[in-house]
Amino acid sequence: MPLKSSCSAPPGWCTHATRCTSPQRNHIFVIGATEIESDDMGPASLRSVMELLSALYTVHSGFAEARILEIATQCRPTLPDNLPAVRWLDERVLQVNGLYRHGYMISPAMLDITLQILRSGSTELAQRFDVAVHTQPALAAA
Repeated sequence: MPLKSSCSAPPGWCTHATRCTSPQRNHIFVIGATEIESDDMGPASLRSVMELLSALYTVHSGFAEARILEIATQCRPTLPDNLPAVRWLDERVLQVNGLYRHGYMISPAMLDITLQILRSGSTELAQRFDVAVHTQPALAAA
């Protein structure tokens, strides 16, 4: 749940409690995200907002007088085990999903895995990084 806030707290840092506090222009901070697992696509719940703001205040008391400019919600693309996977859906459709919260950190490795699969039909990297690769029997034989 990203949150835009205006305050005079020190410039950016990332923490485990709030996941990420990113400074923008004019003392605007983007704060995110909660760790509540849900498939609810509705507006932010009181629980998620309270947990996020409580953690934010713990990180820096300067956020106590911040003004909330926007609260946005969205479900993150993940699989039940929260691990990445590569799946052939069709002969011309390869799905790379399950990057969960660490997608920005592991996406370079996922790109290398995907390129290996597309070039040679297999990947050693996927085994080293414990990434599930699902192929359809007809595609595996091709």
